[in-house]
Amino acid sequence: MEKVKPLAVVTLVTRLEKSEGIESSTVTDWLVAMLMGGVKSPGFWSGEILPPGRHHSDNWTVLQRFKTMEQAEAWRNSSARKILLEQLKDISCKSETKVEDEITSDASVGSAVTAIVTAVKPSMEEEYWAWEHKIHAAQAKFPGFGGVYVQPPAPGKPGQWTTLLRFDTPQGLENWFESTERRELLTEANKFVDNTRFHQVASTFPGFFPGEEECGRPTPKWKAALMVLIGLFPVLEVLRIVYTPWAAAIHIRLVLALALSTVLSVSMVSFVTMPLLVKIFAWWLAPAKEKDNIGTDLKGLAIVVVIFMCEILAAWQILVQ
Repeated sequence: MEKVKPLAVVTLVTRLEKSEGIESSTVTDWLVAMLMGGVKSPGFWSGEILPPGRHHSDNWTVLQRFKTMEQAEAWRNSSARKILLEQLKDISCKSETKVEDEITSDASVGSAVTAIVTAVKPSMEEEYWAWEHKIHAAQAKFPGFGGVYVQPPAPGKPGQWTTLLRFDTPQGLENWFESTERRELLTEANKFVDNTRFHQVASTFPGFFPGEEECGRPTPKWKAALMVLIGLFPVLEVLRIVYTPWAAAIHIRLVLALALSTVLSVSMVSFVTMPLLVKIFAWWLAPAKEKDNIGTDLKGLAIVVVIFMCEILAAWQILVQ
């Protein structure tokens, strides 16, 4: 196997050891703020929030990947991140909440997913299917392989095959993409493949937003982050007002209360707020070519900011009553 050049991606790993004195919704709110804070930082590549239990850790973990070590260090030492860390101290008060961070150059935590859309030449599906067997067998033996999903052509899209390929790290995915074995298989596929498009699923919340198949390019990460922000905040407030007192009144154990809170928040965001916001902001998330300009971007940004400020004001009014 040919030795490939390492992918120049580094990961800032922030671990939060939460004490039992802090509400779960408050913790998740802070974690999202920390994740989203890095999205606009130069060189941001992708990010994830890992709950306790992932990668044999008892802590909440925020992964923020950057293209260079210097960019990761810049966000790590930025005033915006320091403000977030100070806010956590205010939240935790007398509780012993600990935050640890490190920068690793091997991106050895998290995962990487790429969507591959392949246009097969007419009447050559059998040749393509036989080739798919070969490439899937090859990549399954490659270090870091995390699974594959294959979807045949949908009605109205003849010859368009979709594959979701997962590796346990961005480095593992890059190693496979740059391997001699894969290049040889791609050369063989030229006989029956018209074209292939790739879309890396770098967002923490893939699947909500229009992608390359719908509008020719993926939704910018900063727009996706803002949609999640205004979609998640009211959900967390509802849980704080309704769920948290109920859980405390019946003395649910902290771990179980956190698990139920996570299930509720993810469900409400996935099936209520995000589908509604994506529909309302479709003109901004995936604008037509003639409207894809700075004016449209600023208009959508202004509306999102106003919505977020209204959400904060509403939460503030409820809190002080």
